[in-house]
This record gives sequence, C-alpha cells and structure tokens, in this order.
Amino acid sequence: MAEGRLKILKHSPSGKDVIVAFSGPGEILGNVSLSSEKPHFYSAQAVLDTKVLAIKSDALRSFLSSDPQVGFEVLRKMLLVADQRLTSALRRLVDLAAERAEHRLAYTLFTLSSEVGRTLLVTRQEVAQMAGTTTETAIRFVSRLKKAGVVRAPRRKIYIVDRTKLGSLIGDLPQA
Repeated sequence: MAEGRLKILKHSPSGKDVIVAFSGPGEILGNVSLSSEKPHFYSAQAVLDTKVLAIKSDALRSFLSSDPQVGFEVLRKMLLVADQRLTSALRRLVDLAAERAEHRLAYTLFTLSSEVGRTLLVTRQEVAQMAGTTTETAIRFVSRLKKAGVVRAPRRKIYIVDRTKLGSLIGDLPQA
C-alpha cells in the first residue's frame, strides 16, 4: 500500500464483518494469495484516503526470481507480516477464550495504538468487533476510560491520552 489506512475484514457465515487487522503504508496485502492459487477470503475497506499498488501474481513472481536479493527482502517482509498477523490472531484467540471483555478491549486499544499511533480512527463498534464483545460493552468501557483520563473519544475516533494507564489494565503488558 502506498498511503492511507485499510481495515481488513472477514465476512462471517452469519453475515457479520469481523475486523482482522489494519494495514498502512508500506505493508504488503494479499501475500498469502501469492503462494497459493486459492482465492483471497478477506476484503479491505479504506479508513482514510488510500492508494494501493497492484501487481499481478505472475509479474511479481517473475520480478522476484529476476533479482534474488530483492526477492529475498520482499519475501522476508511478507513472512514478517504473516508472522505478526498470526501472533496477533493467536493472542486474540486466547483472549477470547480466557479473558474478560474489559481486558480484551484494553488490549485491542493498546495494540492498535502500537500499530498506528495514539489517534485511532475507529468506532466503538469496530473496537467491539476486534475484541469479540458487544458494542454496548465497548461504549461503557470507553466512557470509563474517558472519565479516568486515559482516552479522549470524539465521534468515530479514539485518542489514547495515557498509554501507561491503558497498558496497566492489560496486566502482562505487551511490547510497545
């Protein structure tokens, strides 16, 4: 992606969209479909004005094989992205199974702020989807964070004022 921000969505069988990740400038999208001829099961939705560069799989394979040094670096970056997403997905799975909704919400906000900065262009509904809880629970939680001075939350945005306090709600503070 050249510029902007995308949210990566998975459509569930029940018709509900689940936010899988956010992607920003310099990130490679669709890297799984490069190694497989299977169709891509995710969709992307722009959060900001976005420019995406598209390269056909055959052209990319040809380019990567023509310059092994560049090919190695591109593949290394793709593996890094895949590893980060897998690690994040596994953490979310454990959280969904074992942690309270407030912990999952705090972890979601903390992780997003690590990835994209203190200004999160997300709705409470989107945060709830990412944390596997209800929109109402996310609204109440963000309201408590506002009262505690941890966040500011104008419409369709959450600004993290105090990441240390937010991190303390998680317990085993992840690396920022």
